[in-house]
Amino acid sequence: MSTHAEDHDLACLYARGREAWPDIAVDLADFARFVGDRLESRAASRLDGAALYLVCACLAGDRRALAAFDQRYIVPLAQGLSRFERMGVSNEDVTQLTRIRFLFGEGGRPPRITDYTGASDLRAWLRVAAVRIAISLHRKHRREDPSGEDALHALADAAPSPELGLMKEISRAEFTTAFQAAVTALEPRQRNLLRHQAIDRMSIDRIAALYGVHRATAARWVAQAREALVAGVRRRLQARLAVAPERLDSILHLIESQLDVSLRQLLPAE
Repeated sequence: MSTHAEDHDLACLYARGREAWPDIAVDLADFARFVGDRLESRAASRLDGAALYLVCACLAGDRRALAAFDQRYIVPLAQGLSRFERMGVSNEDVTQLTRIRFLFGEGGRPPRITDYTGASDLRAWLRVAAVRIAISLHRKHRREDPSGEDALHALADAAPSPELGLMKEISRAEFTTAFQAAVTALEPRQRNLLRHQAIDRMSIDRIAALYGVHRATAARWVAQAREALVAGVRRRLQARLAVAPERLDSILHLIESQLDVSLRQLLPAE
């Protein structure tokens, strides 16, 4: 049973979405189901109600929403991918592949916008995804991995200023070392929760059933594990780079938006 506070948070997010997209209709019950896990693990003030509303409409197949998403978020991606044109990767190929994967899905997989939590800027979240797709295409074309430095600088292109400068200060080795140390420092249950979600791709409901707890408890555990990991990475990067905490906050927000990708790449096997 939902609480008054939860109903109020849901109403606020829904109102933000209606205000931002007055020509797009989303049923409140559908919106409530879509944002349920997100509201359980994060405060409503940290969620982008307008973006979540549009994503919910896109997942429902609303043509106006799909067209609006494409024009607002997909089409502008090409502007930030000029470095890959010089590397032989077509901007058009990257944006089209991003469009297919994130709005329609491929290979039997659901659209990847399903994974958007609302806790990060949707433009930045998609820019990082597009850069990763471009790197993958470049790797495929050249049949070799780009250097860690090239890949990191490519990711930096997705980061809005002032994050750009700091991103280019962090080498791949430094981030990998900080990330793996932060994972090791987690409690065993926290590591397992992150593995279940990011690698095994288990839903909150499945995790709750596995541990025999209510789904709200499972969602809280997962959120706490993710926050502990990001905090651990922050502490270690701050110590290694000797920079002020506030300089790391925005770039770590970008890293958090791609946390599952990093977990799948760097989480040690047990």
